[in-house]
Amino acid sequence: MSGTSKHRARPAFPSAEPSFAHVLSAVAHTVCLRTWDKRDVDQELQRALVNALSLIKAVGIIAKFTEEHVCLPFLLPGCGIEAVRLDAVIEEIQQQASRAHIEFSLESEALSVAAAVMSSDSAIAKTDPTKRDWCALLFVDVPEKQTTRESLLGFHSRATVGVLFQVLRHRARLFLPFAPAVADRYWRDAFRPAETRLQPPWLATESLDTVTLSFDLRKSTFCMEHAVDAIRFARWIDQLVRILTRITHIHGGIFDKFTGDGVIAHFLVKECDAVGKRSAVVSALDCAISMQYAVMTHLPQLRKILVHDSDLLGGGIGIDAEPAQWDLDHRKNPVTVGRGVVNACRLGDKARAGTIRVTNIAYQILIEDLAKEPDKLASFKRLPFRQVPYSSKDYDAAMKLKVWELVGASRYIGSRQEIDDLRDEVYRTTPGATPPQH
Repeated sequence: MSGTSKHRARPAFPSAEPSFAHVLSAVAHTVCLRTWDKRDVDQELQRALVNALSLIKAVGIIAKFTEEHVCLPFLLPGCGIEAVRLDAVIEEIQQQASRAHIEFSLESEALSVAAAVMSSDSAIAKTDPTKRDWCALLFVDVPEKQTTRESLLGFHSRATVGVLFQVLRHRARLFLPFAPAVADRYWRDAFRPAETRLQPPWLATESLDTVTLSFDLRKSTFCMEHAVDAIRFARWIDQLVRILTRITHIHGGIFDKFTGDGVIAHFLVKECDAVGKRSAVVSALDCAISMQYAVMTHLPQLRKILVHDSDLLGGGIGIDAEPAQWDLDHRKNPVTVGRGVVNACRLGDKARAGTIRVTNIAYQILIEDLAKEPDKLASFKRLPFRQVPYSSKDYDAAMKLKVWELVGASRYIGSRQEIDDLRDEVYRTTPGATPPQH
């Protein structure tokens, strides 16, 4: 032990900057301990970021999450950085994404950047560095002295960025059920006036206009019993869930849950109108048609491992439009309660493979919304919807109820290529799976 204290290694940051350790500790405390249990996480997190960025004399932060399809930028109010400058930063980081730590300056913009590229286990990130997650801090007025500049940017790219990235990833994953465009809008609207703000549904004090879609896999128990390879069957189910999640999101919906042999998704009227510029019930119907097409093209992989095949395999879908109450459960997952959720599930449970069933009220809203777009209304009227008898555990056949039904829904998809590409990406990024040859 003698003499060793005289030869201890120097700290990674220069002794001229003793505040680095203190500042990092303060940043971690500020953003980590104040944001985990808040219902209005975006407001709380952005307040914490104002304090954290001020502590390290940064003016902004950008975090990109590839699998979540979300990019979260945040700038200090009044910093004067325009969107075009952010685009330049993002483009430069993408070009250097094969490196673990990135420090550079945009001389024409007097903007300095300290970024870290996060390691990723995803299959797509391993083959394409530009698909990796990363986080960047933005600075202006960085000291001109080269050693000071390098130590400042170097320290933050190796330490501070990682802390902030983990906190922002928590936010990104909290909103995984939501379409990325909607999650992005919530983030950007966090401090807008209440009358113009789009906010997470669990913050509402009253029921929200909601369209619910219920997908049920027909003969799922039969498939489980007759699959000769349980691992491949489980992988097929996982791929199905990922495909249906992505389809829900590209139509602006919220992927509520996977029920074991089905899916529940929601389309908020306000969000669909504000972000997607489309009616929620039209979005739900388009989503349902895309789902039916995706399932039809995914089923051949399941049929390869079944002892007995059946024409009854496929998905049945039910759609209803009713106000719903929203909340968060103890794990911060959305909870949706309302008659429309029950009705959609009842319809989906009765729908045959390949069909879409719609309650009468949802159908009437659909006609009304499409009437505002004559071209789409003409296209919709060519869909062979028909009224069919309907009964459930709540209403027996004596009630002579009717619902609207579309048979062979997959034939009416608008863009097959988009769904084909989405499905093939899921195949490519499934661990242990060999992408099928089409």
